[in-house]
Amino acid sequence: MLPNQGEPDFRDPDVLWHEPTKQWIMVLAVKNRIEFYASPNLMDWTYQSKYENDKILKGVWECPDLFPYRINGIDKWVLTVSDNAGGPNGGTCTRYFVGDFDGRRFVNDYPDSLALYLDYGPDNYAGISWSNIPESDGRRLYIGWMSNWLYATIVPGENWRSAMTLPRQIELKETTDGLRLFTQPVDELQTLRSSPLVIESLIDTLEISGLNEILLEMDTDVLPDEGFELMFTNGAGEKVSVGFNKKENQFYIDRRQSGETGFHEHFAQRAVATRQAKDNTIRLHIFLDHSSLELFADDGQVCMTALLFPNRPFGHLVLSGLPAESQLIGYNLKSIWE
Repeated sequence: MLPNQGEPDFRDPDVLWHEPTKQWIMVLAVKNRIEFYASPNLMDWTYQSKYENDKILKGVWECPDLFPYRINGIDKWVLTVSDNAGGPNGGTCTRYFVGDFDGRRFVNDYPDSLALYLDYGPDNYAGISWSNIPESDGRRLYIGWMSNWLYATIVPGENWRSAMTLPRQIELKETTDGLRLFTQPVDELQTLRSSPLVIESLIDTLEISGLNEILLEMDTDVLPDEGFELMFTNGAGEKVSVGFNKKENQFYIDRRQSGETGFHEHFAQRAVATRQAKDNTIRLHIFLDHSSLELFADDGQVCMTALLFPNRPFGHLVLSGLPAESQLIGYNLKSIWE
């Protein structure tokens, strides 16, 4: 048993076995820091150390997750933390740190890289990686809570409030900026695909109607000259746009006219995320559901998740700015509930 040490925020334990030191480790969220405790028996816990960053003091830290990842023959450790007030587009977010953990102390390899986020959209929070994945599988899977504490209690839902993100695979990869986390939708989601819609040699603007009114997955490689946009609309005059602004080097999701947005001033926003990849080809993977849009760009180097509350399903798509050499593949998806 580990009693509260007198802090109002002392919660969200994440427990793992640390093989090198043959002990259990508990990772605990305490206000705006993470504390580490060790135990030989899951009953008696001894304080080891804390991890905090004086440059990140905007909110309370929650739902920590610590896990090892082997890359280039070296074992590294990843610490993810949900921050309830430090999001890149306002409100909540999930940060991550890459470094070393010796069973007692976590050391961040990139202490000056403050803006490392697992998801750059407004609505991915309090996620954690899945436990007990078979070693033969080799994957680290993750799922998050699709909401934001700025408006989580007042979203216009009648029978439900918020949802979970798609399950995602986490990978640690080497980039020009150092080791970074990439997240991709799990391969099992491909079993929901129907016959593909393939469009090649696109003209500058193209309209597609009659999309499935439940779910749509899009997977495309594009080479933008100035930028591009995919705008989903419905018969109620509502729209949500996702695209890339080359001048600003930013991906974006614009939900300002996506339906019900007036319940909180921050919800009607144009969320942006700086592109991190340096090559010219952009790989875009989009999942659109009744009430959410999830964007995976550049093989998951940048992800964005956003809630939507349209009054009618988005069944019409307008594409603009895509050069002729682009190829777009879309799939209607079967519902997992049927």
